[in-house]
Amino acid sequence: MRVLRVRSKLFLLVLLACAAEPATLFTSGPRLRAQVYVADGGAQQLHGTFDTARGELCAFRVAEDGVVRCLPADLRLVGAGPATMFADAACTKPVAAPAVSPKPAYLAFGDPCAGLATYALGDVVPASAPLYAQYGGACTQSGVSDGQSTYFLGAKVPASAFASAVVVREPRGDLEMQMFHAEDGSRFPLGAYDPKRLGSCGTTNELSDRCAPSHVGYTDPHAWADATCTTPIMLASIGDPLACTMYQTSSYDAPDDTIHTLMVETASSACPTTWTTTYFDIDTTTPVPAFFVGDQTQCTPAPATSNVFLAGAPVSTTSFPEILHVSEGAGRLVARVQTSSGGDRLLVEGFSDTQLGTTCRATVAEDGVLRCLPYPTTYGEYAVAYADAQCTTPIYVNTYAVCDTFPYALELLDDQGTYRTRIVKVGDAITPAAIYTYFGVGHCVAGGVAGASSYFAATIVPPDTFAPLTDTTL
Repeated sequence: MRVLRVRSKLFLLVLLACAAEPATLFTSGPRLRAQVYVADGGAQQLHGTFDTARGELCAFRVAEDGVVRCLPADLRLVGAGPATMFADAACTKPVAAPAVSPKPAYLAFGDPCAGLATYALGDVVPASAPLYAQYGGACTQSGVSDGQSTYFLGAKVPASAFASAVVVREPRGDLEMQMFHAEDGSRFPLGAYDPKRLGSCGTTNELSDRCAPSHVGYTDPHAWADATCTTPIMLASIGDPLACTMYQTSSYDAPDDTIHTLMVETASSACPTTWTTTYFDIDTTTPVPAFFVGDQTQCTPAPATSNVFLAGAPVSTTSFPEILHVSEGAGRLVARVQTSSGGDRLLVEGFSDTQLGTTCRATVAEDGVLRCLPYPTTYGEYAVAYADAQCTTPIYVNTYAVCDTFPYALELLDDQGTYRTRIVKVGDAITPAAIYTYFGVGHCVAGGVAGASSYFAATIVPPDTFAPLTDTTL
């Protein structure tokens, strides 16, 4: 292997494998193990990494020492840090409000690109206990705890406690796969990379058979290159990647993954909605001495900036690497596997239920069993109400007056912090006499849904209609 580049901002080595490696989708090591969903018949999908040394799921992020490490998955980023809230008048006992439920096991402070400092999260601060903030060197009471959302900050976990990794690009025909290679020899996928366009790529709803650039620039709908506000421009920095997002998503932008492509999306006004996506090279040679904001009725000059670029030549989507799909598994559920044009396996994008004829994803169903529930569901997927005071006759609520519909909708059931998913089959349009909302066991409350414009009959689908999955560590 040879080192391509070291970016000091991330202290991240990006390596390119010179010799072809087996196109295995992942490899478990003695410490980091693959966490997968497994269906009857053998189909499986990787969904996480389990750190056996720490006994917890982890995800690859940049740690505070600048090294990519597998930090706890149950982690919440709360700010740049250090802590600004305290439980004592001397401001020596830090507290934090993660603003998420259920309570995470860890909190992180820092910049996700430069590195995160990880802290254990302690017990909740008792109700009515005073809270303090430090401003200008003074420690001043700023409020009281509600006994629910503010926690004592526990001990800082040293970065060295987490397994390290580097990003390696492995050949896959005309594509490459960005992989995390961890210190114990394990390998886990990050995403596809197009070596011709020098950037991350992936399929989209419109381009399911092409590896389209995923690290792209966008036009600003209110920024223009001329005084009549008719020539669109891109406002972005193309010399460096966008803010890294590895702590949030698998679509991490590697150090040399600069923006080379501009993407423009337009939606039809007809139903069902269709999207048209046009790609352009970015014109880095034509100067844009000034730009304007507004629209064609009111177009005004904007402050000068260096991050203004014109769209260059259009890029044909047929120039993007081809993605093929194969099915793996011998049971009711099969894994949908993406491959390169030469058949090199890239990743599993999900499951298909051959009995129901739908794609599906692993979710805890209404009966508490992990099952493969239909996906995608109708837009506004949580907008399920009821026609009766016992909340037994569901109604699908078209909250946003959208015209794109799917056969199923879902409702998230919260039983005192235990979340389960109910699936309903969407039927014909109706005019309900009354509307009730379900707020958990024993709580069925009369009331409509704000902004609703139309309603549809719905039928609760028994959870055992859907195939079960097993969550296991390999």
